[in-house]
Amino acid sequence: ARAAECSRAIALPQAMRQHGILPNAVTCNAAITACERDQRWEWALQILQDMRRDLLNPDVISFSAVISACEKSYQWEQALFVMMDLL
Repeated sequence: ARAAECSRAIALPQAMRQHGILPNAVTCNAAITACERDQRWEWALQILQDMRRDLLNPDVISFSAVISACEKSYQWEQALFVMMDLL
């Protein structure tokens, strides 16, 4: 069930873009949080990168969830890179 939740969360921002609607930070943060709960750090990181591409401003929730996803998957180096982006 959780993997399906993460997959649906990832699909929402993509579906919005396909229909000409840019997702906002709340939509992206929900998707990142779903990925964090499912330990899909790569997907969480991709959403963060997509936010930047779409000129959305990731907030503390965005960064925190991505860092947590990396931490839960033992991707310490990736977590540090994300933290360095905050500086």
